[in-house]
Amino acid sequence: MKPLVMLYGPPAVGKRTLAIELQRRLPFVLVENQHSVQLAREFFEAGTKPFFELSSALRQTVLEHLAHCSDAPGVILTYCYWGKSAPFLAFVRRHFALFAVRLHCPLDALHQRVCSAERAGLGKIASVAELEALRVGENLAAIVPGTLLDVEMSATPPSLSADRISNVVQQRMSQASPQ
Repeated sequence: MKPLVMLYGPPAVGKRTLAIELQRRLPFVLVENQHSVQLAREFFEAGTKPFFELSSALRQTVLEHLAHCSDAPGVILTYCYWGKSAPFLAFVRRHFALFAVRLHCPLDALHQRVCSAERAGLGKIASVAELEALRVGENLAAIVPGTLLDVEMSATPPSLSADRISNVVQQRMSQASPQ
């Protein structure tokens, strides 16, 4: 099975930034959760049942093709895990060797990061009010069972976190490979 490194955490924690750094170290395809979200927004109002269904279907279709119809040696996935994603995690585990990495930082850092112009330009949650509304309704601190690493994003530069993740993933992959 191909490896899939899932970088998960709340909005504005730095998933995309770390994923880009990690992709410089691992020759994996980057799949940003935001891609399926943006496309689903073209057809349905964000937050509606059809929006979530289409976003999920798009993400799973892309991942399934990368798992079985691509020469890509692995995948880096950014994802906002809310604790309600058991079917998606089961799907990922059927198609990939999952390396889940939890990203987090203090709430004041999230509040500062969420208001960036870059986030707004990408169609992401881009205000403290939007972040707080999501935090009230969802368990953004949920932990994926079997998480490989826990990374505090305000304490370490993304380049050093990417080095650490890359080293651990490569070590685990070599242990799993037949000699």
